Amino acid sequence: MFRKGRKQHRNNVQLGKFGRHRSNLWTYPGVNIRGIIPKGDKQTRLLGVTPLIESGKVAIPKNAPWLATFQHEVILFPKGKHDDQVDSLSQFLIWLGEPVATAMSGTVI
Repeated sequence: MFRKGRKQHRNNVQLGKFGRHRSNLWTYPGVNIRGIIPKGDKQTRLLGVTPLIESGKVAIPKNAPWLATFQHEVILFPKGKHDDQVDSLSQFLIWLGEPVATAMSGTVI
């Protein structure tokens, strides 16, 4: 949740059912967090970004220590016991596709 160096960053935290965040991370200095309320259910969100994944535009490291757990969750989705990593991936890809306003030009890119 903390920025490394001076690069711009953003941490998205899913808000609870009534718009409340699930942690107290917002109170720490140096944390850049935006609360989001996801649209649709987890399956719908993943289906919306599936074309990006299937077209090879999402890179997953081959030797990450978390890879086996992630792959297991993806394979079992939506019937598996866990689905938070799949949902985080879909929400990240949705956020990545949102237009960004630039401070210098005031335009949306």
